[in-house]
Amino acid sequence: MNKISQDLNPLISIGIPTFNRPINLKDTLKKIAKYNYKNIEVIVSENDPNCKASYEICKRFESNFQINYFHQEYNRGWMGNFSFVLKKSKGKYFLWHADDDYYDENYFSIAIEDLENNPKSVSFQGKTICIYRDKNKSRTFLQTPIKECNNFELVSEIRKIFCINYMIPALFFQKKKYPNKFSYFIYGLHKSKHLKESWFNLLPFYTNERDLVTSLALKGKIICNDKAVYFRGINNDNTSKKITLNNSIKKILSLKIKKLSQYERYRLKRFNFLNSYNLANEIIKNSFYKNNLALILFLFINISLRNYFLVVYELMTPTYRKIKVLKGKIFKLIKF
Repeated sequence: MNKISQDLNPLISIGIPTFNRPINLKDTLKKIAKYNYKNIEVIVSENDPNCKASYEICKRFESNFQINYFHQEYNRGWMGNFSFVLKKSKGKYFLWHADDDYYDENYFSIAIEDLENNPKSVSFQGKTICIYRDKNKSRTFLQTPIKECNNFELVSEIRKIFCINYMIPALFFQKKKYPNKFSYFIYGLHKSKHLKESWFNLLPFYTNERDLVTSLALKGKIICNDKAVYFRGINNDNTSKKITLNNSIKKILSLKIKKLSQYERYRLKRFNFLNSYNLANEIIKNSFYKNNLALILFLFINISLRNYFLVVYELMTPTYRKIKVLKGKIFKLIKF
């Protein structure tokens, strides 16, 4: 691979959507200061109107890199906050940087070299290492690009759709290390032009990270390099663990629809077949294939199956955890 020339030093925008986690934010900014790629702008959006500490923390890093701090007057929800930092970005490349994740020091240098040397590329992701902080363990996922058929472009697009959205291996092949972790690509480095187009067009129908990844994959190549490492923090205070689908359904059955949060409404879209069709239509409409009905229907089927798999999996998870705890107690009783 050819080295990128020194004059190719594109601006990277790093968006940090945060909500009242000043300690995490401070740790994240410390990590960013150590990255060896220096042409960056950092956009921090504090989504908690009552949190004042984030601003003071950001001020301390003004000498390290260009940093733009925004304090929201009201809670925009996670999607609104993600959208805000993306809108404010000016770089050729963009990365959402969660305030409990980090990247190795060489990540951006490797990513820029690979992206600049691949004109058809749209996104980059490295090896992912999940850090389970509550369990004091980690797990590594090697991200692999989807094979393409150069002579049959439509076959390549069908394969991309299938590989990104097919969820069964995540359950049955987990022990063989073949889980579907294409959702992690959302935290990779993206070409801003393609990312903004995909994100804002899909926002009304968005149901899962794989929606965005599918849209990007149909615009160009998503490239991978295991020499770059993305460290993903897994915590018990994750929103998806606090706000369950079971509670959302209870609110609907109790006729408390107005009390549904933005996050709950986002998750409930997975039940909606019409939303899945509109989502598929929007993705294909903004790809090279425009109004290809066969591709729209194929994507619609994949999105629907994926979303219902996620729904069933989430609904069964509390029961599975209770059975697991019960099995542990029985095992201890038998042992003693």
